[in-house]
Amino acid sequence: MTGDETLPTAGRVLGTEMPEGVRFVGREGAVAPNWLGTDHPADADLDSCVACGLCLPHCPTYRLTGEESASPRGRIAAMRAVADGIAEVDETFTTFMDLCLVCRACEDVCPSHVPFGRMMERARAEVEPTRGASARLLRWLGLDVVLPRPALIRLVAALQPLARPFMPRRMRALVPTRAAPFARLPRVTEPAAGVEVRGTVALLSGCVQDRWFHQVNLATVRVLART
Repeated sequence: MTGDETLPTAGRVLGTEMPEGVRFVGREGAVAPNWLGTDHPADADLDSCVACGLCLPHCPTYRLTGEESASPRGRIAAMRAVADGIAEVDETFTTFMDLCLVCRACEDVCPSHVPFGRMMERARAEVEPTRGASARLLRWLGLDVVLPRPALIRLVAALQPLARPFMPRRMRALVPTRAAPFARLPRVTEPAAGVEVRGTVALLSGCVQDRWFHQVNLATVRVLART
């Protein structure tokens, strides 16, 4: 930046040893962040993004919606707004954060090595206290009670046909129509006759995958046995 009179003069001046007429101007005055807790995205992480947009073509939610708010750059801008006291951790902010898959494809192409995954983890920690009691209860039951226990997962899969008619419409669209609560993958699968044995492969069946997408696991086993 050059020493033009039109430049902002307030704020913290950085780089006092720069040549005359050249300086960087930081944020104007002290800001009051609107974060709800202490485990929020760090200012240094937020400032590492230069908003170049190279991440946009690699973000699945941005490619699907075309919305800036559904991109890494847009989400970081929303976090910055909260950090600067301009926006709140409200329903809109929560929507921006919830749409992210946290696939971190953006990190692979970011020239500034922005730690987007870390920022998203902390942003979602800020969002969690704003959720309603029923939402928190369902998340606790699903993530902390059911998922760690295979027997409960099988029970839920077995009860799905009874519960499906009572599910919200959007949830019904996400849940497969049929489950395989008691199906099991073979422990060992031998390659077909004539196929050269080149090694042994272990397949992680997953906690939910083998109950609701058992046929996908079986197809994976068949492909691996042939190659």
